[in-house]
Amino acid sequence: RRQTLPSSLFDVFKGIEMFQITQDWAPVVIRAKPKPKPKPRAGPPVLDANGNAPDTEKKFAAGQNKHFPTVGPSARKLDEETDQLKHRTVSNEVKMAIMQGRNAKGLKQEDLARLINEPKGVVAEFEAGRAIYNEKVLTKMEKVLQVKLRGREGIGGPLVSEPKPKPKAAKAKAAPKPPAKRGGYRA
Repeated sequence: RRQTLPSSLFDVFKGIEMFQITQDWAPVVIRAKPKPKPKPRAGPPVLDANGNAPDTEKKFAAGQNKHFPTVGPSARKLDEETDQLKHRTVSNEVKMAIMQGRNAKGLKQEDLARLINEPKGVVAEFEAGRAIYNEKVLTKMEKVLQVKLRGREGIGGPLVSEPKPKPKAAKAKAAPKPPAKRGGYRA
């Protein structure tokens, strides 16, 4: 007698109880955390020995590790200062020199910004005269545009780099004598 093969895996395990297909997953419900309820006040406020309410003024540097007061004569001078203090911005001469140098090279603001590795807004602010004076950026612009942008005199003129003085050559020393031979064969 020949046995036939089952047509599906289900037919194979049909009679066996331990392989019954069941789902024993429980549904999971995700909810937001409940908001904490406000705690009720613990009664009347605490009074000091004289019957007065406690001082609720904010303490300076309370809970911090500051042993020395920061309010002193310099802080008082700052408070008394009436002048409008502003950052030093680029002068009109510098902004005009940047614009003229860029136009002479045929560069757009974007191109100059890319060459000096700065954002386009930096170049725009320098040309508008709103930028805070920055030696590093001006040095980069000087190198690219070959126009003097720093210093008090000659702004807008050609950038002339002064040749560095060559270091003086050290006097040549006499060659050291070879060490005398010791021992060995004597004739």
